[in-house]
Amino acid sequence: MDLNRVRKLSDEQLIELYRNPNIDNEIKESLLKEIKLRELKNLKSEISQKEVEFTEYEKLKLIFLPFLYRYHQKIMFKKSWSRKRDKQFWNYITTGIILYTFLLLIGLLFRNHP
Repeated sequence: MDLNRVRKLSDEQLIELYRNPNIDNEIKESLLKEIKLRELKNLKSEISQKEVEFTEYEKLKLIFLPFLYRYHQKIMFKKSWSRKRDKQFWNYITTGIILYTFLLLIGLLFRNHP
């Protein structure tokens, strides 16, 4: 069986062909390779998607404690680093610094004058 034809099959068709007892072993091997390849691609995309996103707790830590950025960076990038994750990291740190600056200016505006 041609590998291009195998790649065009849907997941269900691949599984049904693989389970068919009348199929030749050589064809089963190519089907199995394609099944494993598709599972690996799906697994990699799921893992990369999870690594890119910060949890809500991590986002709040970055926004409300932006001055501990070295600590956050060491903890959050311990497993892996990616450009997108790094960009998000610095965006949350910048948001936190802007928030603290805004609160400081409001505090200075409303302080009591002696």
